[in-house]
Amino acid sequence: MKKNITLLTRAMVIAADDFQINRVAELDQKVTKLLSQLIDKPELRNALKTELNALYQSHQRLLQDCRLGRDAIRQSLKYLQQNKEGLLAYQEMDEQ
Repeated sequence: MKKNITLLTRAMVIAADDFQINRVAELDQKVTKLLSQLIDKPELRNALKTELNALYQSHQRLLQDCRLGRDAIRQSLKYLQQNKEGLLAYQEMDEQ
């Protein structure tokens, strides 16, 4: 189980770094399944504390990266909306 958690953590970090969104979603489902298996096993959770903490930390970094990406997209969309008329005017000039 330790090795599985460590491999899962590494895979999640790699997928996040490479922006492999579908892979991240797949790994997230595996994490959910793994954690659900540990709900009623406090002794096992305690034995895996280091590995689970590393997994948690990678999940938190991934969540923060997703939020930053979301915010960047939001800002880009806001900029495009605010400058839509000007951008359309330039586009019309280019077409002529």
